[in-house]
Amino acid sequence: MFWDLVLRLDVYKKLDKHRGCVNTVSFNSDGDILVSGSNDKMVILWDWQTGNVKLLFHSGHSNNVFEAKIMPYTDDHSIVTCAADGQVRHAQRLERGRVKTKLLAKHQE
Repeated sequence: MFWDLVLRLDVYKKLDKHRGCVNTVSFNSDGDILVSGSNDKMVILWDWQTGNVKLLFHSGHSNNVFEAKIMPYTDDHSIVTCAADGQVRHAQRLERGRVKTKLLAKHQE
């Protein structure tokens, strides 16, 4: 039964903007925005239905982004990321498409 469902899946839309391997994708709480993070250290917020980029920014990480989550109850303005550099970072969407990132925590290994 599960494989029947998998075999019926098809590509809905190709979201092609990252310049490296995409390691994470996640929806916002409403399900209308998709966030992705990549080896290119960029984070992209997509309108996944149209394929349009809503926001693209450098994460502040010095290595591959492995997780990116839009925080609930922030009107999609708060994104937390972690990466192979051992950092956990917070990105705050500001007015006019600007983004401010800051280090929340760092670990080794």
